[in-house]
Amino acid sequence: AGATAVLLNATATNTNPGGFFAFFKNGIAWPQNSSLSWGLPNSTIANLAVVAVDSTAKFKARCEGAGGADLIVDCVGYYQ
Repeated sequence: AGATAVLLNATATNTNPGGFFAFFKNGIAWPQNSSLSWGLPNSTIANLAVVAVDSTAKFKARCEGAGGADLIVDCVGYYQ
């Protein structure tokens, strides 16, 4: 309760050629951002991100690009 953002460690694996994941606050339109990008197939890449959350502590993840990837998200902490 009371979280305004989360600190995430996100990993993309089993990637298809070129793409990205965008993380953003639930309930808003995609703000044209990129939080975790890759350029090679069959790779694993990670990134740390701070993401705003809605009043129920939810955020969205959007995958863009040529195919997709598996996504692993670890919530490290949160901000109030």
